[in-house]
Amino acid sequence: MEVKACMGCFVEWDRERDECPVCGWSPQKPLEEDKNGWHQGKIIAKRFLLGNCYLKKKDFVIWRTYDSLLDIRCYMITSVGGSLTQLLQIAWGFSQQRDKEGCPVVLSMFPVEQVYVLVFSMKEDMDKKDFLSWIMLPKENPKQVIQKLEYLNEKQKPEHVLSEDTLLDERYRVIGCIGVGGFGITYLCEDLLLQRNVAVKEYFPSEWAEREADALEVKNSRYLNAFLYGKKSFLKEAKITAKFIHAQNIVTIYDVFSANDTVYLVMEYLQGDSVGRRMKKRQYEPYSERKAVEIILSVMKALCTIHENYVVHGDISPGNLICTKEGTVVLIDFGAAKYMTDKQPVLQAAFLKKNYAAPEQYRTAKEGIPKDEGAWTDIYAMGATFYYLLTGHVPTDALTRLSSKKTELIPPKKHGVKIRKGYFQLICRMMELDKNLRIKNDRVVIDTLEKLCCKEK
Repeated sequence: MEVKACMGCFVEWDRERDECPVCGWSPQKPLEEDKNGWHQGKIIAKRFLLGNCYLKKKDFVIWRTYDSLLDIRCYMITSVGGSLTQLLQIAWGFSQQRDKEGCPVVLSMFPVEQVYVLVFSMKEDMDKKDFLSWIMLPKENPKQVIQKLEYLNEKQKPEHVLSEDTLLDERYRVIGCIGVGGFGITYLCEDLLLQRNVAVKEYFPSEWAEREADALEVKNSRYLNAFLYGKKSFLKEAKITAKFIHAQNIVTIYDVFSANDTVYLVMEYLQGDSVGRRMKKRQYEPYSERKAVEIILSVMKALCTIHENYVVHGDISPGNLICTKEGTVVLIDFGAAKYMTDKQPVLQAAFLKKNYAAPEQYRTAKEGIPKDEGAWTDIYAMGATFYYLLTGHVPTDALTRLSSKKTELIPPKKHGVKIRKGYFQLICRMMELDKNLRIKNDRVVIDTLEKLCCKEK
């Protein structure tokens, strides 16, 4: 049986069929063309490959599209009359309904060949009537855009960051810096075309590169290979994150682009604090069992989706869990993510969180090649996070436990905290040093937590 990608909708299908079961395309069908001269097989902006036409209306045309940079199937709307206002209204309508299951997700908007295009993603190739039910045309943007980032004092501004009002890719205006790591700087930006706030993450490995004006320069030729490999890993992060655009409790990526001799990821801007920052504000007072379980369950359900796609997140910690203003917990930062089958060299050591990393991650960091990592690796980190939430103390790190005669975790009562026995037993199973003894399946953790919650009631 020959299985290939359909050139109409980019879904894999059995070529023994006469036509694609999803979109009806077949090699024998004539190419469709719109008034702009667009047709199947045309490449837009050097990255989008047009498939066949999904929907034609009097005012707009929608093309099925493949984005080669994010490695995803998506859709592209063009206005027949070239109306930017209409595309904006469609985008605002989708944004207004973003929390509803199945709602299309707006990715980007840009001009091409004297017309504007709106790129969006759908979870599935839905029925056209169902799609049209999502079209709303609000007369104004329902979202309020943050225009300025307030610092308590000028010393809070990190060095080497892009200045405010810097324009990236001719559409993302830098408002301010919201995060700095060893490999990247994250900015709050305004998407000038879609009139919304986004988080833009810049590849900036401070050990290997420095800023000259706005552009990045490698400090020394001996760092060049490392810089380029890190850049490749950054693009891989974009592709992996894009697999989960429609997943709950996982940060959404919108776009990726190159500028200033580096790479930028454009993601949804999440207003809120990380669990780690909230714990600090609480002066490390433990969470209630109910609240801690609520946080852990949200992330475990996200991990189910991630692991079903054969991906290991690899960097779970309280700092990478965002509690939004709406009360949702969102997993961010796929910088250390990898496919379970991946045997390529990785920059693992740079991402290790000492008290949350599983033993097999230390081996990967030492050898440079992923080995023995899987769902159980993230489960270890989730167990460590659960321990932290319930006790207000980080657990003993894996290396210290391995080198000690006593490998068990410090019981919560030693920290002056009383928790139910079942929760501590679950944490111990999640944080077994031997991966063969550790819980390997996300559902086991979820089911155990839900049963313990039922007993509590």
